[in-house]
Amino acid sequence: MMHDFLFAFLGGILLGLSVVGYLYVNGRIAGVSGLIAQILNLQTIFKTPALWFLLGLFVVPFFYGIVQTPYIELNASPLMMIVAGLLVGFGTRMGSGCTSGHGICGISDFLNAQSLQP
Repeated sequence: MMHDFLFAFLGGILLGLSVVGYLYVNGRIAGVSGLIAQILNLQTIFKTPALWFLLGLFVVPFFYGIVQTPYIELNASPLMMIVAGLLVGFGTRMGSGCTSGHGICGISDFLNAQSLQP
């Protein structure tokens, strides 16, 4: 039971380190909707590290599945999941960013802006 909390804690630390690291290395927020917008721009798709960051988000769970078999039960049809994904994507563009951009990355950007003020 305690190991579940430990995994969540370690996952949070890794997520925080990755978005702060992305901010300091690339000077950009690691919000997922913004990263997707960067790779959809075909002129800059190979000039931005966004592609590699997003590929990591998709590939790592497969490696985790090899190490530990998670039990996931989906009670929605594939069509409903596609519709839900499109609605979330529409909402993130309408709200100028998703929860990763506003929540996790917004905190690191706020801290960065505070350290730059005289």
